[in-house]
Amino acid sequence: GVVRQHGVEFVTFQLQGEAKEWWRAYVKCRSSTLPRLTWTLFYALFLEKYVLRTLRDCKKDEFMDLEQCGMSMIAYEDKFHVCLGMLCNW
Repeated sequence: GVVRQHGVEFVTFQLQGEAKEWWRAYVKCRSSTLPRLTWTLFYALFLEKYVLRTLRDCKKDEFMDLEQCGMSMIAYEDKFHVCLGMLCNW
């Protein structure tokens, strides 16, 4: 889709401050002979730089410990998909 084709350009154009400087430095240091940076690789680099591993681990634990505990099946399914989406993106 659009994100996979143009996501890196779209997102990096909108970066500001420290994130924009980090991206400029990354591009400057990256060999021009390498293939175009994919959305998946950019996303992994960005998460590694700007999302604390402890937060990612916490969300993983939240997913692993997820229980229905009085929630309706619909609410539980929604929570499951939110947690799963976070893990799949991290």
